[in-house]
Amino acid sequence: MYSGKFYVDWAVDGGRCVQDCDGPRPCGGKKDPWESGFSTESVCCSTMSYKPYSQCTYKVSTPAPITPNTTPAGTPTKQPTAKPTAPVDTRWYPGSSKCKNDGQAPSWQHNKYSSQDTCCKSHFNWGYNECMGIKKTGSGLWYIEWGISKCVKDCEKSEGGSCGGLVPGSWILTHSSADACCKAHMSFANIADCKYN
Repeated sequence: MYSGKFYVDWAVDGGRCVQDCDGPRPCGGKKDPWESGFSTESVCCSTMSYKPYSQCTYKVSTPAPITPNTTPAGTPTKQPTAKPTAPVDTRWYPGSSKCKNDGQAPSWQHNKYSSQDTCCKSHFNWGYNECMGIKKTGSGLWYIEWGISKCVKDCEKSEGGSCGGLVPGSWILTHSSADACCKAHMSFANIADCKYN
């Protein structure tokens, strides 16, 4: 049984979209189970962004009939219409450090997703927040900053006060107060010397 889906026949002209059906073109016969099937020819052609739409499809565009010019002299003529363009594929794909949906996925990129969340979880799970564009905010808890040997608050340095920057990683032990942080990491120092101001 034929599905009617469109798929790329790589044996024809370096790739043309054909339909899973029996008959004249655009039918290409039975689609193999490993081949991706697309609901429309336009979507199928968008997977081959390196080809003009006219070289991907079997649809023959019929030129408009030529009629004699009966426009009186000095009358503006109708402007030509824009050439149809292939639809842009805006599915999410993995870039170098985050997922993108700019319609400029390389032709070899077959990892495409309908949501940014799925793309980020599949390819950048270790940096999910950065991939999703989620800006990390401080917790207000305290941690030891060994570079300056002081307990600092988990908040942006630009906020001033005891803010020492965001906790650099989940492995850093945090505390509810500066006193608790100083007791855990610098018990030999008094609170004034331990707490960052």
